[in-house]
Amino acid sequence: MLYAVNELFYSIQGEGFHAGKPAIFIRLAGCNLNCNWCDTNHSKVNLQIGADELVRLISQNYKSLNSFSGIVIITGGEPTLQRLQPLVDALHSMYRRQYVCIETNGTRLNSIPLDTDWITFSPKHGVEYPSGIRANEIKIVYDEKIDPNKWYNVNLFQHHFIQPCSQNFNNAIKFVMENPQWRLSVQLQKLINIS
Repeated sequence: MLYAVNELFYSIQGEGFHAGKPAIFIRLAGCNLNCNWCDTNHSKVNLQIGADELVRLISQNYKSLNSFSGIVIITGGEPTLQRLQPLVDALHSMYRRQYVCIETNGTRLNSIPLDTDWITFSPKHGVEYPSGIRANEIKIVYDEKIDPNKWYNVNLFQHHFIQPCSQNFNNAIKFVMENPQWRLSVQLQKLINIS
């Protein structure tokens, strides 16, 4: 099986619970939603590669990371459109066991491998979700269309984040100040101007 990869890069995680940590990003191509504020060009396939070959490529391209036992973030687009279990297995069998995170819009949560170390769920306005969705963190892009408090549930999500929809942080800050059970997540990668 080949993965349609849009980007592969090493950077700083800019969002959510792991913000500030160095991470290898695997951005898989394609998405099943079309959010008008999406800031990711995920549609282009720049690489088609098998799971084991992708892990070897990571090891070759990031030789300084050969002893890296850190975070690998599988993102998109929507990564669950591709079969993730072989990729998660290959990442877990790297030189040192990698901590594999998957960022998803939640429309295909049953496609996420059970041995995934961390799941970030980002619900979108207008999508019908089943009840009982579980993830390590929920990150709501605050576009003022989705009601975050509908999603606040300490039994289903360990961490609850509000992320501004644009670089105008005022509405998201106001929401968090009025609803302190939520935490603000800004896109550090944009603030410090890294990819």
